[in-house]
Amino acid sequence: MQPKDQILDVYGSFAQESGGWIAIGDLIQLLAVLDVDALSVRSAASRMKRRGLLVADKREGVAGYGISSQAGEILHDGRARIFGGEAELSKSEVGQTVAGGVLAGRAGAEANQSGWIVVLFSVPETERQKRYLIRSRLERLGFGQGPASSWFAPAGVLAETERMLVRQGLSEYVTIWRGELAGFASIADLVASSWDLGEIGDRYRGYLRIYEPLEQEWTRSNGQDSEAFAVYIRQNALWRELPYLDPGLPPSVTPPHWPGREARTLFGRFENLLRPQAARFFHSIAG
Repeated sequence: MQPKDQILDVYGSFAQESGGWIAIGDLIQLLAVLDVDALSVRSAASRMKRRGLLVADKREGVAGYGISSQAGEILHDGRARIFGGEAELSKSEVGQTVAGGVLAGRAGAEANQSGWIVVLFSVPETERQKRYLIRSRLERLGFGQGPASSWFAPAGVLAETERMLVRQGLSEYVTIWRGELAGFASIADLVASSWDLGEIGDRYRGYLRIYEPLEQEWTRSNGQDSEAFAVYIRQNALWRELPYLDPGLPPSVTPPHWPGREARTLFGRFENLLRPQAARFFHSIAG
C-alpha cells in the first residue's frame, strides 16, 4: 500500500463518521502502526492536498486535514462497493454490519438493480486523449469490454458510473443503456471473454488462504487495539480490489464453485470481529 491509500483508508473507515478531520500529528501516530514514517505521511498528505483530496484546516491552532467533497464522494462510492449493498449505505450502518448483513445488502442491491448496463462513447479526434481516460476509468470500475467497442457491467454499478463520469467531466461523450441481452450470444460467454474469471477466482482464493487462518488466530488471541487497527486497514486494502475486479457478476455467469460468496462472508466476519477494537484505537489517538 502507498501512504496515500492508507491515509484514504483511515479517513474512509473512521474519520468521515466523526467529522472528517484529523490532526496531522494524530495521522502520523495512526500510520506509525502501519510502519509508515512521519516524513512519508506529511509528503503524501501534502500531495493529496494539491490533488484536491484533502483540505488543510487548522483547528484551535492544531494543523490537520479534512476530506474534500471530491474525495468524500469517492469514499462514499468505495464504501458501497467494498461493503456491498446500496450506494446510499451510510458509514454508521457499515460499522454495524455483520457478515449476514453484508451479504444481505449485496443480495438486495443485485435484486433491485438486476440486468446490465452498456456504455458507448464518442470522442472527437481533437480530444482523443479522453478516449483513454474513459476506458481507463471504466476498467477501474470493473467494466468488461464487449463487442463493437462497447463496455458493459452489472446494472448495480450504474449510479457509481454516472457520478464518476460527471466528476471527471466526461459525461457529455458517453451514452449509457440498461437492459437484458436479447440475442444472439450467451451472456455467460460474453462475460467469460470480457473478464478474466480465472484470475478473479484465484484472487478470491488467495484472500481466503490468508485470512481464514488469521481469523482463527485473532479469535484465539484477541490482540491489542493497535494490532486490530493495523490488521483492519491491511485487510480492507487487500479486499478493496476484489469488488472492482468482480463488479457483482451474478452466479448465472460465474464458474461452478465460485469462491466469491465465501470470500465475502469471511470479509463480513472480519469486519465484525476487528472493527470495534480498530475504532477504539482510532478514537484513542484522534478522538
